[in-house]
Amino acid sequence: MKIDRIALPSVEELRALFQYNPKTGSLIWRDKPPTSRTNKRFNTLFAGKEAGTLESWGYIQIRINGKLQMAHRIIWKMVKGQEPPDHLDHKDGIPSNNRWKNLRESSTQSNVWNSPIRSHNTSGFQCIYPTDLRTPGPNKFLVQMSVKGKTKRIGYFPTLEEAQAAYAAAFAKYRDIAFKR
Repeated sequence: MKIDRIALPSVEELRALFQYNPKTGSLIWRDKPPTSRTNKRFNTLFAGKEAGTLESWGYIQIRINGKLQMAHRIIWKMVKGQEPPDHLDHKDGIPSNNRWKNLRESSTQSNVWNSPIRSHNTSGFQCIYPTDLRTPGPNKFLVQMSVKGKTKRIGYFPTLEEAQAAYAAAFAKYRDIAFKR
């Protein structure tokens, strides 16, 4: 699936604007040539400082030429010298951690599987949802996951431990499907 994105500037322009530190994951504004009053003001305010704003959803955004861009996509283009793929994943699940070793190309599926536990999930475990605990019956936990864009119901289980075991088995079974690109 192709995602419409605002085009990033050229690699040369990005490298002229930023210095990237792969160990910290930060982009630092470079000095602009002091040929205009605007550039001199920019240098006074921003040059040598970390670029971007940490947004409420956890990603770092940077305004370039009046357009907001995602820092991890800028970094990908600067390091690889090519347009970033539609989906980039932060391996540790922390969207502000833009260290090069933490970024990887991914599919929609692997990006979903590497996302944090949903706010409505009260079990504390990925893909395991408590059913109505007031209802009598043996099956108290539902295990379901997304596989190839479809919700796959693994089953209902009487204990959290059994649900975790079922999830682990299903994850092992479907993982190769999810992480193939």
